[in-house]
Amino acid sequence: MIYFGIMSLLGIFQSPKILLITYILLGVVYCWNQTIFQSVKFQLAKIANNDYNQYEYIVASEFPIALGRIIGLSISLITCSLFSLNNAYRFLIIFNGTLWLIDHFIINKKVQWLEKEKL
Repeated sequence: MIYFGIMSLLGIFQSPKILLITYILLGVVYCWNQTIFQSVKFQLAKIANNDYNQYEYIVASEFPIALGRIIGLSISLITCSLFSLNNAYRFLIIFNGTLWLIDHFIINKKVQWLEKEKL
């Protein structure tokens, strides 16, 4: 939610001061988020290791990342071609924050689902 707030702030109030505040806050939030994410990813991989072989895990974990990058680039190119760059970047920055918020809820549901399976 903090990442979403930071990106929304930058998307709405585009100024050098807000950009500086964004970089400082993103440095803290992004590192903190990546530490938690990598820990959860490691735990999920460890649990999945019993049921999947190495190649299935690579396809299941890396393919969505590649697909997401392709879709993200396509959305960016389409948005920049339809709107002025200032409005397109404003939308894309806020949209980026929204995706991170959605990602948090998806990972949280997955962790809860795995915890129920353990019981």
